[in-house]
Amino acid sequence: EHLARRGVGHYHLRDTKRYVGGVVEAFPGLISAVQTTDIDAYLMRLGGSARNKNNHRRAIISFFNFAQEKGFLPHGSLHAAAATTDYRDPRSQITSEQQAIDLLQPTDIYSPEEMRKILVEADDTLRPTLEIKAFSGARTEEVTRLWWVMVAEAEGCLKVPDAVGKICARRVPLLPNLQARLAKYAAGQKREKVSADWPTANSLTRAWARAAEKAGVPYKRNAFRNSYITYRLIITEDIGKVAEECGTSAKMIKKNYQSRAAIARATAEDWFSI
Repeated sequence: EHLARRGVGHYHLRDTKRYVGGVVEAFPGLISAVQTTDIDAYLMRLGGSARNKNNHRRAIISFFNFAQEKGFLPHGSLHAAAATTDYRDPRSQITSEQQAIDLLQPTDIYSPEEMRKILVEADDTLRPTLEIKAFSGARTEEVTRLWWVMVAEAEGCLKVPDAVGKICARRVPLLPNLQARLAKYAAGQKREKVSADWPTANSLTRAWARAAEKAGVPYKRNAFRNSYITYRLIITEDIGKVAEECGTSAKMIKKNYQSRAAIARATAEDWFSI
């Protein structure tokens, strides 16, 4: 309720419910009675990657900070959550050349041919969501909140305001292939929300998965956005530009995309000619 009154974004509210809700249920008594060892044990029980644990940990620290600011915990002393420890995933040990080769393979993207097959199996209602996702790099949740008026074809850009974007407002260029594809839809279809029939990220990803299955292509989580970033980097050779277009940071792109095996420029050009 406090966050809502402060006007924080949808993502912040969602993550607070998700991450803080669990620890509140785990420790229903006084917050002052919760010890650092209790929180560490709770985080260890979560399972998953270090990223999952650290996301929970940061939210719990914020919750304890809030409690301290509002007088539920004493001021001027280190609270239990602040003394918890950050997590790291163990580094993979490469013991063979084949493992080294496999590690560099981009297994979380689609080839242009796979994308063509998926688009063929999507109907006229679903296809625009796939096209915007794959050829603008928008996040799935952004697509579900996107209105057709934000697809500014006349201006040649996709407008992602704060109410839609995860991090901040941005403009994404409508590349020629995306403009050509969107131009084929009747004006009457371009009203209200782009993803009107699939209002949540979960329902939209399930619809995409069904289209991929019909096409005989394995569905890969977030592969449409990963493909855009991968191929766009090859075309532009500009990490900062691609980070701006996708509403992320150059640091995250370097971490997740720069160690991949080389992909031919012709493949990237083929992607943006679909």
